[in-house]
Amino acid sequence: MLRVKAMERKSVRNLRDMPVYPMRTVVKLTGVGPHKLRFWESRYRLISPSRTRTGHRLYSKRDLEQIKAIAELVEKQGFSLVAVKEMLSAEKVASPRSRRNNGNERKDK
Repeated sequence: MLRVKAMERKSVRNLRDMPVYPMRTVVKLTGVGPHKLRFWESRYRLISPSRTRTGHRLYSKRDLEQIKAIAELVEKQGFSLVAVKEMLSAEKVASPRSRRNNGNERKDK
């Protein structure tokens, strides 16, 4: 039973990471214009969508969530893009530590 639930969670994570949304759909779902999306990608590296063989961007569910979070921080809370990039970088650094023994690593001498 536990193994099945673990597999289900893993497949859900994979679905969140699967690039399936073209830019026009992302624009409709997030309200963020295509110029802003490309700017956030090229200048600040805040998002990194996958590309098709022909170069078209494809976004995942996780990308959509991140775009919405960035838009909230920038447009509604007034953070700069530099500050948002620092926040996202700090989250990525802190995230692996929290998964490893909750920060209580065993130190062998």
